[in-house]
Amino acid sequence: MGKPIAKTALKGLMAKVSARGLGALDKRSAGYIALKQWQEQLTRDLGGELSTQEAALVELITRTKLFLDSIDLALMEMPSLMNKKKRTAWAILATRNSMANTLSNLLNQVGLAKREPRMKSLAEFISEREEGKHGDDDFRDDGEQAAVPEDVSEARTAEED
Repeated sequence: MGKPIAKTALKGLMAKVSARGLGALDKRSAGYIALKQWQEQLTRDLGGELSTQEAALVELITRTKLFLDSIDLALMEMPSLMNKKKRTAWAILATRNSMANTLSNLLNQVGLAKREPRMKSLAEFISEREEGKHGDDDFRDDGEQAAVPEDVSEARTAEED
């Protein structure tokens, strides 16, 4: 019979992450990389540029997801979800359900609908283009294309032959 989840292991993870944030985790681990990608995807789904309140909620959501995923992993490794001596479910299931409800409520606070990124103003677009960040290098200053598309140059070559 497997032992229930060591409460100290989860408390240790929660204490480290609660005190120092996600920076307390090993940045090389697959779990950290996956969690960071999930956080970045959530940020993109919320339109990219977040208010201070939204950024704080995204951080809380990410931490809660980390804790919930850790509990889920430990539960999956257990041979049984029941304490057979007491004929009850392990108490960690109640904690897991509480975390799942917390995650759901936090996600509802930031909104479940995907948002389009904020459109740049004309002034922002022009300043980025002048700084070379826009990537429209194949257009000249007068708006005409600098390079001839491949299909056009092939057609001209065929006509010349």
